[in-house]
Amino acid sequence: MNPHDALNPLGHAESLGRLEDLPADYVKAIHDLSVAPLWPQLRGLLPRGKPARNTQPFMWRYQEVRPHLLRAGELTPIEKAERRVLVLCNPGHGLDRLVA
Repeated sequence: MNPHDALNPLGHAESLGRLEDLPADYVKAIHDLSVAPLWPQLRGLLPRGKPARNTQPFMWRYQEVRPHLLRAGELTPIEKAERRVLVLCNPGHGLDRLVA
């Protein structure tokens, strides 16, 4: 048995670097809540040019987001803890490109 299997029972150790590697149901569920995983977009966090002006008021409800936060921890091994981050994305900015 691989020693990493105990830390990663779901077998996702090597494949969670990209959004398309996540389970489709998980991506859809967090997308519907205007939430996105941070790990595929770490380089996209720094603003380029002028900040977007289409920010919209939005309220994330913890009880809706919490199950997906917990699942992010299950999907990602401890060695890649920085990839367990979900970002609350303003719907006016879109989920494809994060805007600070």
